[in-house]
Formats: sequence, C-alpha cells, structure tokens
Amino acid sequence: MKWLIPLLWVSAACGQPAAWWERRDDLFLFRTSQGIMEVDFYSASTFRVHRGPPGPPGHRFRTNPVDIGLTASADGGLQLETGELRVTVTRSGLLSVSLAGGHRLFAESAATFASGKFELALEVPAREQFFGFGTRPHTEADARGLVLDAATPFFVTGNGYAHWMATPGRYRYDVAKSSATRVLITADAVPWAEYYVAFGPSLKEIWEQRLTVVGAPAPPNRENLELISGTRLPAAATSFPQTDLCGDARALVHASLSGVPMPAFDLGHYANADVETYRRAARLGVFAPVLYESKAPADAARLAIRNEAASYRKSLSQFLLTYADEVRTRIYPVWHPLRHQFPQDPQAGARVDGAMFGDELLLFPVCDGSAQKTTYLPPGNWTDWNTGKAHRGRMNATLDVPPDGMIVLAKNGSIMPIGSGEVTELHYFPRLGGEFFFYEPEASDYSQVHAGPAADVYRVEIESKVDRRYEWVLHHMERPTGVEQVDKGPLPDWKYDPDKRTVRFVVDAPANSDIIHNILCRAVEAKP
Repeated sequence: MKWLIPLLWVSAACGQPAAWWERRDDLFLFRTSQGIMEVDFYSASTFRVHRGPPGPPGHRFRTNPVDIGLTASADGGLQLETGELRVTVTRSGLLSVSLAGGHRLFAESAATFASGKFELALEVPAREQFFGFGTRPHTEADARGLVLDAATPFFVTGNGYAHWMATPGRYRYDVAKSSATRVLITADAVPWAEYYVAFGPSLKEIWEQRLTVVGAPAPPNRENLELISGTRLPAAATSFPQTDLCGDARALVHASLSGVPMPAFDLGHYANADVETYRRAARLGVFAPVLYESKAPADAARLAIRNEAASYRKSLSQFLLTYADEVRTRIYPVWHPLRHQFPQDPQAGARVDGAMFGDELLLFPVCDGSAQKTTYLPPGNWTDWNTGKAHRGRMNATLDVPPDGMIVLAKNGSIMPIGSGEVTELHYFPRLGGEFFFYEPEASDYSQVHAGPAADVYRVEIESKVDRRYEWVLHHMERPTGVEQVDKGPLPDWKYDPDKRTVRFVVDAPANSDIIHNILCRAVEAKP
C-alpha cells in the first residue's frame, strides 16, 4: 500500500507539526501519549479504531477511496471529516465523533489498553437508547441502565450508529447504569483493542455499511434451511445459549438487533419438556432463521410434533432461501426487528415481543399458554394467517393465540410463497400492490411474482426462471366475474371459497416465461 506522508503544506494548514500522525491512503496512524493508534475509514460513514499491538489487517470489501478533509482542532488535535462524519483525535489519543453538521454521537473520555486489560468510556447523550448486545432474554429493547456480559459485543443506538468490538474476547458493558451519560466497556485478556463505528442512520443502512467490513457470508444450501439433525450448522448460522422459551423468543429478536443475521434455534433443548411446551418450541423453531435439534424426542407424541414442524419448515424453504440470499447480498437479518422494518414508528421499535419474518409476515410468539395476546401492531393492515381476521395497524389489538403459540400476521400487499412439493402457493393479500423475488440458485437468477389492483381487475404476473407449478391464492376477495390469461382468454379452472373469501387457480410456468392473469371484478373492493 502506498505511503502518503503528511506534506509541509498540510502541516502549515493545520497549524501544527505533522510528525505525530501519518496517513496511508484512508488509514491514519497517531503517535499519542497512550501509544500508537489507528483510525481507518472504510467509507464516509464507517471507520475502524485500533489500539495496542498489531492485529490481523482489517478487510475491505469495497475499495472506493474516501474523500477525507483534514483540519486542526482547537486543542491541537486533528479533525478528519468525510461527507457524513467528523472524527476528532486529541494529542492524548481520544476520539470524539460527530455528524458532519456538528451533532455529536459520542466522545471517548477514557481509552486504555495494558497487559491485555481494556477499558473504553464513551460519553453519550443522557437519553440515548441502546439496542443489541447479543442474544439476551430481556423484555425491553433498550438496554439503558443494564450491566451486560456480551458474547456479541455489538450495539446500535437511537442516534443512528452501530458500535462493535472486533477483538476476540468477553466484554462487559455498563450501559449508562453508573452514569446516565456514559457507556463503559471493559475486557480482560484481549490481545489488542479494536472497534468499528458505522453510521446509518437507519438499521438497513447500518447493515449495508457493516457489509463493507465483514463481507458477505456464504449462503446456506436448501437442505441447511430445513430442520438440521445434529449440531453441525451452516457457516452463516450462530447458535446461542438457550434458557426458557420466552427468553429464547426474545433472544432471537435481540440477536437480530446485534448484527447476527441467522441465529440458530435448537429444538433439542426442549426434547424433555412437557408436550405443550415442546409444541410451542417446535412452532417457534419453524420460523427461526436456522432450526436444528441437538437431541431428538423419544416418545411418539413429541416425534409427531417434530415431524409436522419439519414438514412445515420444508414448505418455507423457498422463502428462507430467498432471505438467506439477502443475508449474503445485504447482511440483513432474516428476522427483521420492528425497529428495522418500521424506523419511523418508535412505539413499534421499542418492542421485542414480535418481529417481521422477512418483509411479509409479522410474528408474535406466545410461550405461556395464553389464549389471547394484546399488543401494538405497527403501520399497515394485517391478516391473521390462521383465522383470516383483519386488523388495522398503529394501534393495540387483541389477537387469538393458536394452540402452537405462534401468532402469524400477513402484511397488506404482501405475497407469501408456501410449498416445497409439486405446487408453490402464492398467497396475496390485497389491496396494495405486492411482489416477491425468488432466489433460484440453480439458475443463478431471480424469479419474480407481482400482484395488484388495476382499474376493475386484479392483475397477477409470474416471471419464472425455472419450470414450476404455482397456485395463486388471493385473499379478501369478492367473487370475481372471471379469470383470464392475458393474450389467451378466459381460464376455465378457477375456484372461489365464499367462507374464506379466496380465489385460487393454478399456473404452469415454463422456465423464462412471463404469464399474466387478470381477475375480473365488478369493482376492486377487496378490503382486509
């Protein structure tokens, strides 16, 4: 890598001798009273800080150079400014980080590393919120006021940035408990001290910034997205110490707020639980990003539940394969925390009792055997997958809990693919337009399905990259006057269920075909 030693004109512009820092492309080395420190920019919004002995070189998965302006700070330090962030380094080796417009994110008040012991104190706003810190069972999303031993030393804040430790080790976080304006991070026996900061401000943007650091994980194959017997997990999966069912359900949400895109749920942890607990655990596992069993059940009742869960899980394989590919391309978690999916709704973002399964389904696991659950629903209209009952969002709703304990709500405008056998069902929930992109590993491409209202018809379209039989299932429909294939006329074989208010018809789609159907209505009046 080319060395760029500070030139005299830079030194003069900054008003200080430049000998205490050097620049190598987007990497800055500082000789401070605390020793050598590195600040390394991966993008205008993401950087790395390293203290102590050299560690493995940081990896870059995007190589565009970062435009960084240099000025002297008032205390004789150096200010590094990108289009997004302003990072100021003092002569004593402490950082403060602000947005380019001046709004401060955090400032280090202490940063020490000696004999393997590390301590970092971050001064933060008094009402800042903190999310993540790995798999944990807490009922609140915000970790403010807690002291945590975090196996996953990662958090995101209400100010729109993520902070994570990259050095292997066990970290303790005092999350504004001892002081309302301080986060204290400590660790013992770490070989060096290194952390990253990524500014979004949304969670989706934070994940995409993190992709520039950690790179894309290898995607699991289809079989690894079904029920895995044993403990050999795909490389992208992360197991966690399980406790009780309620805690495990919340741990999956906290993991997804912690940069863990595919946490793995062990159904075998409940192999000796009572039958109803095992039933609820099996249904939670069906929707987990990765499902495995370290121990199979021995009795017939639990084995039947296990086999039914394995079958249901297999019917979701195409859906899971698509979202596993999104992990590869965007590193989004498969479970979308409500803060991820609804960043403009703070009431939703504060909850960890539910999460989105992809973009299509809202899940509320209920682990205590209750017959009903009252909870807040985020923006949108929602259809109960089990009962067909519709609910409006942005308000509290009382929901019926099925015997398996998993409330599943489909979002208005979504298309949900179900099926792994001869037919893939496409469940569409009007009346907003919707689409779904199937990842097709065999074709290294994406099949697409679309649906939505158009004047006095509903129009549905399949652009299939592989040979597949589909069955459209349109919900909340009045009886149509007919169904026709564009350019080929009426479709003779379609069915309407007046009790469920669904329209069904089968489409045989050859590879690389584009097949459009119109569902003819007196008026487009489907109301969820």
